[in-house]
Amino acid sequence: MKYLLILLTIRFFELIFIEQFQGNIQIFLWNSLLLLQPILLCLVINKVARDKKIKVVNFVALFVSFVMLINFLSEWVFFEKYDVRLWCNLFIFVVVVPLSANAVFRTLTPKSANLDVKKSYIVLKRPSDLFGLVAALFTAPYGHCSLVTKGKWFKFKKGSLQELDYKHNEDYCLIKIDNVKLSEIRKLVGMKWSLRNNCFTTFNKYKRT
Repeated sequence: MKYLLILLTIRFFELIFIEQFQGNIQIFLWNSLLLLQPILLCLVINKVARDKKIKVVNFVALFVSFVMLINFLSEWVFFEKYDVRLWCNLFIFVVVVPLSANAVFRTLTPKSANLDVKKSYIVLKRPSDLFGLVAALFTAPYGHCSLVTKGKWFKFKKGSLQELDYKHNEDYCLIKIDNVKLSEIRKLVGMKWSLRNNCFTTFNKYKRT
């Protein structure tokens, strides 16, 4: 609520009092207030949003807004000091960008459930090949997907869907789903991998049940 009030106050100040200033001061205030508004709006959205994807998109927007504001201030304050402006930009891309990317990465990382051999799970695995790396661009931070039910592991291996005994690894992330009958999933054993029938298109439908 406080961020919304600040945002409305800034808008009121900008519309009513900005004409009272002249020259460079007016330009500086106008741009500073303009760049500050999306930051406050993102803070408001972060307070009211509940969906994780909305929060991630909002975080990226907040980050971009901060970068634009910092870049404008550095350009204005250190206009004749190229070295200082260069260090400001290096700080943004060497420190701010990696930390922000790490925050988004951690936000997208689901928490692993505890393994129960009587239950069913979607198993996410970090990428280990080229396809996994490509898939991770859309399903970050994991690039492989499989299914475990009643202790049996169903995964694509050597171009086809196979049934194996599940061997847990600490690098795996288990997403608990509704129980899947062995008789149901075994009907898919032997299915060839394709763009339409791959680990994500085959197993994610169980995740949504």
